[in-house]
Amino acid sequence: MRGEERRQRAMLMILEPGDRVPKEHPLRRVKELADAALTELSPLFDEMYSAIGRPSIPPERLLKASLLMALYTVRSERLFCEQLDYSLLPTRRTRRSSKTRRSFACSSGFISVI
Repeated sequence: MRGEERRQRAMLMILEPGDRVPKEHPLRRVKELADAALTELSPLFDEMYSAIGRPSIPPERLLKASLLMALYTVRSERLFCEQLDYSLLPTRRTRRSSKTRRSFACSSGFISVI
């Protein structure tokens, strides 16, 4: 059974997660292109998934995550989740390395895509 997209509003946050991604960030354009392609594929996904059974993770969400993994050269889903967990930690006012800034941009972009 094909899962449905359930969006959770920001909990205990004043900002939407997508608001943390700069307006000119390239991931915003990638999201638009991915959404357009996945909208065209939606009828195919409906045919592939059964109408009965336990709901799955929506294929759109999995494909978007795979796209981000490819764009940010993350080797595995486990590392991707670790990177997201690390990047979503509360930001501190300390100096961060460029790798940390890229990781944070990845997680912010991932949140806006999902």
